[in-house]
Amino acid sequence: MRVRLRIKKRTGKKLPSPRKLLKDLAAPLRKDFWIIKKRFWLVWLLWTAKFISAVAVMVIISLFGFFAFAYFYTGDLVDSQGKPINWEKIREGDFKKSSSVLAIDNEEIYKFFWEVRDPIKLNEIPDIVPKGFIAAEDENFWIHPGIDLSAIGRAFVGNKLRDFGIKIWSPSGGSTLGQQGARLFYGEEVPEFGNREHSYKRKITEARFAIQLVKRYPREELLAAFLNMPYLGHGAHGVAVAWYRYFGEDIRNNANSRINLIQKTAILVALNKSPKKYCPIFHEPLKPKIRPEMTEEEIAQLQKQYMADRDKEKFRIRTARERYNWVLYQMQEEGGITNEEYHAALFSEEFTEDSLTKLAILKVTPFKNPDFGY
Repeated sequence: MRVRLRIKKRTGKKLPSPRKLLKDLAAPLRKDFWIIKKRFWLVWLLWTAKFISAVAVMVIISLFGFFAFAYFYTGDLVDSQGKPINWEKIREGDFKKSSSVLAIDNEEIYKFFWEVRDPIKLNEIPDIVPKGFIAAEDENFWIHPGIDLSAIGRAFVGNKLRDFGIKIWSPSGGSTLGQQGARLFYGEEVPEFGNREHSYKRKITEARFAIQLVKRYPREELLAAFLNMPYLGHGAHGVAVAWYRYFGEDIRNNANSRINLIQKTAILVALNKSPKKYCPIFHEPLKPKIRPEMTEEEIAQLQKQYMADRDKEKFRIRTARERYNWVLYQMQEEGGITNEEYHAALFSEEFTEDSLTKLAILKVTPFKNPDFGY
């Protein structure tokens, strides 16, 4: 009893109650809360962080759900006649080709075609060609499941900013080679692929097809099939025919220097984006037809229009050269070419007559042979 009294006397007060103890512990938190509450921007920041986190979680869950759906379910993927999609079409080589009639010395004397196409395999062409397409069109081709979320996000942000006049990087659609291939392989069968209208329905269908293609085919087989498909301008379908059309050579048996190969690859890759806009050929406008009865004013007007058309074509060529150089930059960034090769292969963008109207590596070769009447 004496001991208890002695302890009480020494302490001078009772131990705090649990309620008071919790109140004292929460005091700093309550103080910080009121500081945050008094500063509106801190409250706004906290709620914004919570909202962004919730949206991010929902997006991630939705993407996983979409991928699982696209990967396992194909029941509603049908052609324009309601028939199930033939996923073996690529392996069967079921696309339009051309047929040639050869003389006894193997010289071509006639050609039958709906689309001029010469199918090739990856081991038949310089390795820089597929590397160029991957660098510019689908840098994550070897690792993504058919769709590239980083490319889609970059394209979405870039295009939205461009609507407000802000240009951060080159325009991009975010489509992988698998998505582009889906349009090319099944363009005549699937209604959504019948046009290039930018709609969510078409993009979702492309993504589902790309996921299925990557699921069913090795990447090398998909890449080879893609290189045989795109229209690259002037009647050329696929890289083999385009190589012959623009450079007058067989892509299988070329003896080009490394720099020439790089430049020619950059041109073909750019043509895949837009054959009309990035065509390397300078198209000389039609010269005005001056008739004797025309006045000097009318003649001057025709000459002025001719020069304006010629300047417009020069601007187009310079835009094409800028695109070629952008492709070269992407090839360098992805390790396809060295820094020295990049600088050696750069195309001139000078706005001069010789620079824009002539390109040494071009040797435009017609498909038709007038010697044989076609």
